[in-house]
This record gives sequence, structure tokens and C-alpha cells, in this order.
Amino acid sequence: MRFLSAVISTMGALALTLACPSSASAQAKAQSPAQALINLYQAAQQIIKDPAGDYEKGKNPDFPYPSQMQAQWDASMAAYGNNLSTQERALFPACAAHLNAAITDMEIGERIKTNQPTEAAQQDAQTRFSEAPGEVAQCSAAIELAQSEIGSTPSQPQQGVVDSSGANESTPTGSASGEPQAGGDPNSDNGSGNAGGSPTPPLQGAADANGGNGSAIAGSASEAALPGSIDWTPALDPLQTYLANEWQRVVNDPKNKDWAADNAGNTLTLELQPGQLPELLSATGSRSYVFNAIMQDGRLPATSFPNGSTLTSVSIAPTFFVKNAPGKVRTRLKYYERDGSFKSYRVAM
Repeated sequence: MRFLSAVISTMGALALTLACPSSASAQAKAQSPAQALINLYQAAQQIIKDPAGDYEKGKNPDFPYPSQMQAQWDASMAAYGNNLSTQERALFPACAAHLNAAITDMEIGERIKTNQPTEAAQQDAQTRFSEAPGEVAQCSAAIELAQSEIGSTPSQPQQGVVDSSGANESTPTGSASGEPQAGGDPNSDNGSGNAGGSPTPPLQGAADANGGNGSAIAGSASEAALPGSIDWTPALDPLQTYLANEWQRVVNDPKNKDWAADNAGNTLTLELQPGQLPELLSATGSRSYVFNAIMQDGRLPATSFPNGSTLTSVSIAPTFFVKNAPGKVRTRLKYYERDGSFKSYRVAM
């Protein structure tokens, strides 16, 4: 229902734009739809990663950064909505609706978590938190298109107040999606039918040339193939495969056979440094306690950074499910480094 409301709002704004094209001066101030969508995508990633960090209780708006990015998107649609290509029209408004629904989930959840200490209220907050990543995961095709239109290395958005015309046109880096599957191919973002499940994209806000805490940003196969790009997938395969196999082992334990499907997933966020054991940054989800045993059993492999890398730290955030979601198209995540940025893109299997 929240997504449907967001769709109606987004499509309504687009319809108004089509009926009343904006002036040239308004267009001069507004960002392109592709850039505004990536900004909104980044805001959704940021609030999912750290909702408390965006919350300014008592202020209006109380989540100024997401509100700023939403205003930029609205301004872009007011200026350019009637100029969207057929492909953009099919993807961008629907993606924006998903992103707005995710932001709303996180904002309401954080308000509840902060202001309503009852057990029922806290459960409601966690439910909302768990729904937001699924909304953002619907945007992969739209973000890939937007990224291809603006280039591979947009700059970071300023987190200041923006007016409805879209002023303060700073731009963010996009974040990558996908992490290892729990069992089977460690780089697949959908399972093959075995218990253990499929991952959802790690959703992380940008803080530097990479994402927050060194998380990957959106890249492309064409850029990865250019001279000077460094392939990271082989370096990450041992860790991803180990995590996938260990999760699979726990899920397949007969004593856990009655575990119900876990639509929200269980996310493990790890910081990686060359030659060191992964550092646990966070673990979330109803079965996230499984990660504690995996992290402490003494067999977790250290990560060797690839030759030529200039990075000192990166992070990954795989999400594991108790059971696979049926019907998803399987893709494989490929990592690479270029010009000091940690990037990834997905390819069909």
C-alpha cells in the first residue's frame, strides 16, 4: 500500500508536468532526471544504512537529507518530465516510487524506534526497516540506465537544504547492488532452489569515492573491461564462498528444518583490509545470530587485495535468506576497482 501511494504520487507529479511544461529558467535550475534519480537512490541507501544518522528530531523536516533529494527529484520532473524517453518513462517514475516508499518506511520506523519504547511498537519499527531494502532492490534496471546516462563517477551530493526548484545541484555516487548467494555460486543474487537463499543488494550511503565504509558503487561491464581497471571478484571469492557454505550448513542442519522463510533476510556487513580477517560492522535480521558463530569459529579467511589496488579498506554486505524467493532472475555480481573507487556491476548467468 505504501508503494502504491508512492506510485500514485509520482505518476501524478509526472502527469502534472506533462500538462504544464516548466519554463526554461526552471529547467536551468533542476537536475536531469537521471541524476535526480541517482541522488534519490543514494538517499534511500543512506537512510537504510543509518536511519538514526539522518534523523533530526524536532526539526521540520526531521529527515532533511532524504527530503532534499526528494525535492530535487520533484523539481526534475517538473522541469523535464515531459521530455523522458520511452525507456526512461518505463523505469524512472516507478523506481522513484519504490525509493520514496523505502524512505518513508525508514523514516516512520526510526520515529517509532526512537519515540515509542513498547515492544509492539519496536516490532513495528523493525518490520518497516525490513521492508525498505526490497523496495530499493526493484530499481536495478532504472539505476543502471541512469548511471549510463550521466557517466560512471558522479560526485557526492551535498546534504544541505534545497528549495523546490532543485538548487544545490551536487551529485552523488551510485551504490552497487548484489552480494554472494548463501550456497551455490557465491556471486549469484538469486538461489538455485536450495535452502540457504539469495541475497539482496547491499544498500549503503556514500561518504567518499567509494560508498559508506568503502562499500561498492555502481559500475559497468564496459568500464571494468577498460585498461587500468582491476578485477576484484577473484580476491573476494574465497570469503564469499566460505560465508555462503557456512550459512548453508546451518540452514540445512536437521534441527533447523522448521525455520520459516525469512523474506526480510539477514545481512552481514564486513569491513575488509588487506591481509587481515574481516571485521564485523553489523549483523541484522531474525537469524543474524548465526553470523556470530561463523565469525568466531576461527576459520574465516583473510582477504588478499588484488595486485595494483590502491584501496586500504572496502566493505561488503551480503544478505542471506532461510529459503529462496522463487522466480527471480539469477545474476552474477562482478567487482572491480578503477581510479581509486571500489565498484561493481551485475551480469546475467
